[in-house]
Amino acid sequence: HCTVHYIIDGNVFNLAIQYVPVGTALNIPSPVVPYYTPIHDVMDGRISINCSTDVVYTRNSRIVTITCVDADGKVLDVYAEPVDEGTTKTIYAKPITGYIPRETAITVEMETSDISRTWVYDVKSHPVTISYKYLHNDAMAAETYTTTLNYGDSIKIASPAIVGYQVANAAD
Repeated sequence: HCTVHYIIDGNVFNLAIQYVPVGTALNIPSPVVPYYTPIHDVMDGRISINCSTDVVYTRNSRIVTITCVDADGKVLDVYAEPVDEGTTKTIYAKPITGYIPRETAITVEMETSDISRTWVYDVKSHPVTISYKYLHNDAMAAETYTTTLNYGDSIKIASPAIVGYQVANAAD
């Protein structure tokens, strides 16, 4: 006889025993197990005395493709996360410089095909304050300019004219 052990995650889940004379052809189909693939679809060969063999199943893995876009739909990044079939996985938002994701995580229940998800990111904004001071003291020379800019924006502001003074240092 010949014994076939079917193994998932280190545990035998099924046995197939075929009683046939030594030298007879062995042809035992491996059982179908959702979310798993056997190393052999069919065990074949010739029966030897007290033959024994293992068929190990590996879990199928799929891909979740994550597309990160800004509020206008511009693609910021695309990446893939592997997820095993028949499992649930939480995927966390990837940090993108200058942006904040609207969702911090998604949970996917992976079936038997690859899937895609889109993550929307909003641009970060920052307050900008420009102060105008006299060179040799901390007195304000002109009214402070305050605005809010989005990440990546630039600003160019002319320094105010102050009677009797010229600009000592200015940066774009």
